Amino acid sequence: MAILTYFIGALIYALPVPLQGLKRWAPRLISDGIYASVLINSFLGIVFLSNQIASQLGASWSDFFGWTSSVVNLEFNVFAAIRTIYALVSLGGTPALDILLAPLSFFSSLLTGTIASIETLVIIGEIIESNYPILLALGVALFSIPFRVGRSVGSGLIASSTVFYIGLPYLPKFIGGILGSPLPSFNQLLQTHDPLNFVNLMAQTVIPDILSVTLFLPAVYVIILAGLSAGLSTALGGSSTRLPFPIDIL
Repeated sequence: MAILTYFIGALIYALPVPLQGLKRWAPRLISDGIYASVLINSFLGIVFLSNQIASQLGASWSDFFGWTSSVVNLEFNVFAAIRTIYALVSLGGTPALDILLAPLSFFSSLLTGTIASIETLVIIGEIIESNYPILLALGVALFSIPFRVGRSVGSGLIASSTVFYIGLPYLPKFIGGILGSPLPSFNQLLQTHDPLNFVNLMAQTVIPDILSVTLFLPAVYVIILAGLSAGLSTALGGSSTRLPFPIDIL
């Protein structure tokens, strides 16, 4: 594609016709061809540099997937505790405690949603970690299409795949830096069998901590990565994509 883009630009330069709208594309195509060739020849270097930056940040995919697994296991433990307390209240025959069934059901539903959010992060991580070279190559291929048809999409794919490949494994450290630990501790909750105390702990401590670790902070971090991706994409792609038509005949 890069060679094709370059030679199309050279061919347009050589056309003996006064089509100024088309002629303006000649230097652009030649420079785009050279630019795309540099990206293609730098492919392995980009992959290597991405791994080196991630290593310098102290982030690894094994740590990321280990953290997500630990979070899901912790959530399942809390979920099991909720179901246990729910069963105790339901079978206890104490009408005064029946009022706790509604918040317990709400906590259970909320926990299911947070588990789904972590599983979504796992899926995204697996796609990026396993297919980063493919995504990068596809981005370079789209970037190299003549007349900048795929330039914006290609630069976006190059930028987002690279930023998320480097940055997403750092999420546990980001959370740990803000909360003091990437994983909350719920030992007090898991050891209590008093329904009222259990519900109070869930509402005051457990649910806010779980939402912070599984939803709020990951969302903030992903937005930061998306912003970095957009900036890098703009730096790579430059001007907007457009076709060389209509052609002005001057």
